[in-house]
Amino acid sequence: MLVALPNVFCFGYDFKTTNTPKEARPFIPNIEDKDMNLLFKNFTSDILSRAIICVTTTTIENEELYLNYRYNPRNKYPDWYVEPNPDEAKRRWGPIRMFYPLK
Repeated sequence: MLVALPNVFCFGYDFKTTNTPKEARPFIPNIEDKDMNLLFKNFTSDILSRAIICVTTTTIENEELYLNYRYNPRNKYPDWYVEPNPDEAKRRWGPIRMFYPLK
């Protein structure tokens, strides 16, 4: 079976008052008015909104996006999913070693 290598990766991002200009804030979805949230007024944060940012590793034009979902190999994968790097998946989901033997 031909396995397509991932060409996109995702990471979490916080839109904050310190890194988001006021002019850009209307374009960020799901920002609530912090002044209206009376219940948590004393627990204010500089986070305006949390997001997941997806970035392609190459220029994409008329192509599919392939993402490594990093599923646990001990569970059954969905029929449509093929793990692009089985060794990495085993390492990621394997037992955690506190001390590595010296080689």
